[in-house]
Amino acid sequence: MKLTKRSVIALKIEAAQGTDAEPTAADNAKLVEDLKWSPANERMATRNPVRSTFGELKKIYAGHLVEVSFTMEIKGSGVAGVAPEMGDALKACGFQETITADTSVEYLPATTGQQACTIYVWEDGDVIKLTGCMGKVTFDLSTGSIGKASFTFTGHQSGNVSATSMPAASYSSIVPVPLIGVAFSLGGALDVSKLSVDMGITVATPDSMSSVDGYGAIYISDRNVTGSIDPLAKTADQKDYLIDWKSGVESALTTGAIGTQAGNIYTISMPKVYNAAAPKAADRNGQVTRDLSLAALPTNGDDEFSLLFT
Repeated sequence: MKLTKRSVIALKIEAAQGTDAEPTAADNAKLVEDLKWSPANERMATRNPVRSTFGELKKIYAGHLVEVSFTMEIKGSGVAGVAPEMGDALKACGFQETITADTSVEYLPATTGQQACTIYVWEDGDVIKLTGCMGKVTFDLSTGSIGKASFTFTGHQSGNVSATSMPAASYSSIVPVPLIGVAFSLGGALDVSKLSVDMGITVATPDSMSSVDGYGAIYISDRNVTGSIDPLAKTADQKDYLIDWKSGVESALTTGAIGTQAGNIYTISMPKVYNAAAPKAADRNGQVTRDLSLAALPTNGDDEFSLLFT
């Protein structure tokens, strides 16, 4: 019997894409929820010869990749200027990490300089290894909960799944902060109950006849950052979201600092967003709200989103 909760995942950035970085549970384990893996982009070649009778011939395996998904808490390292536990996962999702010693760690989306990672998943008695992994990520912040980042990685399977004992994993001891007392702003203070951000990352899996699994080096080929919020509605003389939508008004979005302890404070910012769709009427405990679909724009390139740890 294999138990779902008896799983460990370790993730480490590769020095060269596709070269096993050999992550260990002691040094590279990630504290995650909803961990799943499964074959992806699988190919089964079909044979359709003309014969005297109906019926099919057996399909032939012709390659696959592997997909791993999980969710992590958004939290700092506990020391300002030291990368958080999720740092490597963000870098393998097309983020550039900028460390300011003793002060901050910032993650901005990047177009060049992509970094892939190696992922090991121990699943109650077995281990599967993936190399050359690239991923996509979404962020979810809801009142009274903990900020979460949901990752999906695609990589090449390295060797076969093999039986092994569960490793002793070491995790960050930092406790995440709840989403209360957040000074959210979109061109001014707003009362929202949730914020969702999708980095809109496109992970490309090119065909390669020379590769043993039929796929070449995985890479990120595009990005389209979108989000959604649900502010309480205001009277038209205070705020008219229909006018904002029709005229394409652009505003800066920020959560403000979430947390108060240095080393475990984070801020999500998007300096230029607009309503990408008509605002929708909604309800929050009997109060009128507006469901807004937002799109983020760069100001100077690769800066339409920021996750800052201080």
